[in-house]
Amino acid sequence: MIVVIGSPLHRPGSGDRPSGVAGLAAGIAAAATGAGGSVQLVGRVGEDPAGDATLLALSDLGIGHVATLRDPARPTPVEPAPIEVDPAPALDDDPFGDLVTAVPDDRTSMRPGDPATLDPDDVGLALQYLDGFRVIVVADRLSRSGLDVAAEAAAYGGARLVAIVAEGDAGEPLPEGAIVLEAPPDDPDGIFARTVGSLAVALDQGADVAAALAIAVGSSGWERSAD
Repeated sequence: MIVVIGSPLHRPGSGDRPSGVAGLAAGIAAAATGAGGSVQLVGRVGEDPAGDATLLALSDLGIGHVATLRDPARPTPVEPAPIEVDPAPALDDDPFGDLVTAVPDDRTSMRPGDPATLDPDDVGLALQYLDGFRVIVVADRLSRSGLDVAAEAAAYGGARLVAIVAEGDAGEPLPEGAIVLEAPPDDPDGIFARTVGSLAVALDQGADVAAALAIAVGSSGWERSAD
């Protein structure tokens, strides 16, 4: 089993698509499930309609969420709205006015560099509740103590620890033995999420790190840079 640590985002529905789930952690979990893995998502959503819809979307994708917390004190994080730019304003319009629709301040992209939504006690309780996992993927930015909790659980259970960090992140040193992957600033096509999901499944199936990385790169479409 694979455990992905990171809060999912609610994706509001639009005219041509239903509401759903978004965010890096959910993308990794969905990719791992799609590649045949059994996945549990450890995160936090609110006690609100957006939280209900998010958990339903996780279920529809086959992603387990028995250790996803419901928090009545905080709303479910929401996927940022796309920035809308008027491509051709009328000549009599103010060319500098209202061309961009700003993202409300209460929305968050929940990338690895964003503030953590889970504290060490949350992580520890969730990992005690789950058992039989062979891989832990930390997709949210955790405090050092939170990472240590995940590392201790991985070591105790003989599991691999995969930690996702933001591009250029020079934060807390990561636990010894962790597989560290640097996330790109954006992943619009989901290639990075698919790479991590494939890596987790390969590790869960017993591949060593080098073989798992080769499988993940080959199956996701990600290409190494010329450097």
